[in-house]
Amino acid sequence: MEKNSHGELDVLERQKLRKSMGDLKAGASNILLCVSQLKLVEAYNEKSIAQYEQAPTLFSSLGLKLEIISGYFF
Repeated sequence: MEKNSHGELDVLERQKLRKSMGDLKAGASNILLCVSQLKLVEAYNEKSIAQYEQAPTLFSSLGLKLEIISGYFF
């Protein structure tokens, strides 16, 4: 970056730096938002997997109860 005789950045150079910093901040903000959303999806998936893994036990239990009830009435 060029400096003038006083050792200060040109106005244009400062504007470029501000724009670059603004772009970096916006990009970082978007990344953090995506990470947050991914964590929510991950939590939802973990909950769904746990429910899916419990389904056979639940169905087996319900089937047994149905057999008991049907044997009781018939």
